[in-house]
Amino acid sequence: MQSKTKCRAFADGVLSGAVEPVGALLTILAAGLIVPAMLYLRSFAAGAMMYAVVEELIPEISAENNLNPNMVRNWKREFLDNAESVFTHPSKSEKESKRKTHLRF
Repeated sequence: MQSKTKCRAFADGVLSGAVEPVGALLTILAAGLIVPAMLYLRSFAAGAMMYAVVEELIPEISAENNLNPNMVRNWKREFLDNAESVFTHPSKSEKESKRKTHLRF
């Protein structure tokens, strides 16, 4: 009776480990489907974060620190007008001109 219980426990352990390769294979297949969509998923996440900052955090911070609403509105407009430049890489000439400008002052 005792040997059947040990054998059964061993078999159960082996069978529970047999599921892991199946799960790994499914994960690899799912990653193959998700990786091409990552660009769009990250873009969506960035847009959601920008919305949260512009619509919720900035007004909250301005209210807590007694900032002029017109100043905050101008900052918001300036950010939204230039938001695309935040996510683009400047060319070498732009980097060089910024560095030269920084060195002059």
